Amino acid sequence: MIRPQMIPSEPYKRPVLDIAECAISTAPARDGQFGIISILQNSIDRHAPHMRKRLLHQQCAGDRPLGLSVAEVEGGAVSFVCMADVGRTLRDDDVADVLIMGCTGMERHRASREKELGIPVIDPTQAAASIGICTLAMAGS
Repeated sequence: MIRPQMIPSEPYKRPVLDIAECAISTAPARDGQFGIISILQNSIDRHAPHMRKRLLHQQCAGDRPLGLSVAEVEGGAVSFVCMADVGRTLRDDDVADVLIMGCTGMERHRASREKELGIPVIDPTQAAASIGICTLAMAGS
């Protein structure tokens, strides 16, 4: 697994884990190509250079927007249906083996999307928390 870059944070002088970077770094460990369910096109525009810098762009099968606002994503019903549609497109057309949720507001749909689509779905907050816990555990040994 590629280790996410830890960003020193001021004024705390402690590392900060970027949730997007943690999710993207975790995906290759699940095997195959990953796809990203983004909120809007400008999210995709931010992801692309980040993945190229980390040399993960070749493992990205696709990055597709929901076309919803953050409020709509967190609202529920509309985002649930849109995430299913975009997830199927990433899985079937782009041949993604793993999906990454592009927003923390999507978390409540992770398990249901994973079950429906039959492929792993990574929540960026959970990925960052897992890496943080592992980092702390290794620091104590």
